[in-house]
Amino acid sequence: MKKIILFISLAVFCFCSIGIAADSGPPSSPPGLWEKNADGTIGPKKDRDIKIPGSVSVKSTAHGSISTGTVTLTPGVHTITVAGNQTWAFSGWPASGTEGKMTIYVTNGGSATITGLAGPIFSGGGEPSLTSSGRDVLVFTTTDGGTTIWGFVSGLDVQ
Repeated sequence: MKKIILFISLAVFCFCSIGIAADSGPPSSPPGLWEKNADGTIGPKKDRDIKIPGSVSVKSTAHGSISTGTVTLTPGVHTITVAGNQTWAFSGWPASGTEGKMTIYVTNGGSATITGLAGPIFSGGGEPSLTSSGRDVLVFTTTDGGTTIWGFVSGLDVQ
């Protein structure tokens, strides 16, 4: 028991004695991402485009207000405002063995009929009931080139 307490005390002392320079951040992060705040704490630098090594940028497509017709959706991020009945067509999935993913931010999705949501497999087996006046977030993913598309409701009536 004494050895465990001694080890913990020594570990705490060593950890607290190391300290972190204001500009270096945690030892595993790229230099230059951190700054000393007015209150003396260390935090990420403000007002700057921070790129994390290994992160991925995703194309975003703003479709605007759609009142009728077919909207072709490819992997990436989409924003759609529903203003009338429409068809969503999913295409452009990567080849089998590679994950394809898309996120759709849909406004007023329950105000009209959206054909195309019956194809993806949602939890519970049915299409989600989207918000008539508000914003919903849907995520679709596949690993077999789009043969099986899994649909997930990330949020309904997101405020």
